Amino acid sequence: MRQTVFALAKAHFHAEPEYLWASSPDTAVLRHADNRKWFAIVMPLTRERLGLSGEGKVDLMNVKCDPMMLGSMLKQPGFVPAFHMNKTGWIGILLDGTVSGEVLLTMLRTSFLLTASAAKRAASRTEPKDWLIPANPALFDIEAEFARSDEIRWHQNMRVIAGDTVYIYVTAPVAAIRYRCDVLEADLTPVYTHHSAKYEMLLRRVKTYPPELLPRTLLADHGVTGVRGARSVPETLSELLSGI
Repeated sequence: MRQTVFALAKAHFHAEPEYLWASSPDTAVLRHADNRKWFAIVMPLTRERLGLSGEGKVDLMNVKCDPMMLGSMLKQPGFVPAFHMNKTGWIGILLDGTVSGEVLLTMLRTSFLLTASAAKRAASRTEPKDWLIPANPALFDIEAEFARSDEIRWHQNMRVIAGDTVYIYVTAPVAAIRYRCDVLEADLTPVYTHHSAKYEMLLRRVKTYPPELLPRTLLADHGVTGVRGARSVPETLSELLSGI
């Protein structure tokens, strides 16, 4: 099945396997031509090392996966926790025939987009998307900032394009979604060079919600148990927010 993966990568993403380690000559990576980031790694591992029954080796492919999908994917045959990678953002796929070529292509495509450069991401998506981001009032007075202007710049550590919608969740003691913003521009060079964000986005506030309207308990009803970082908005919550 590794040859199937390599054929799909070449046909759809113009990527060829690269063998980088003399100590592991059968381990191959697939990566972007522009930013050189990996979007897949294929390696032979013993079944015992993966916690599987039986003897011998099996090829495993690690790919980047949306954290919101990890739980459901791991319940499906052929999917296991990523090996030697961040298990909150990567997932392992057994290349033993359990997972079809069609599903492999879907997972490769997802990983390719998640690891793509900002320019490539923007070119690959045209439909608007909803995002949820946290704001810590102990570190940044967002209420005072919006009192000065409806437009603010914000660090962009997600796959945002102009036209997307950003909901700002203000953390404790507020613990509620307080603002809805339109993304006017994305992939802006940070104003302050010491900022950890590689890009910034320009937001325009379009709605302010009272703290009691969209509390953390309501978000939990839609699968959002915490907002520790930027994330996409679940479909059910997105439908609710669009009507408020």
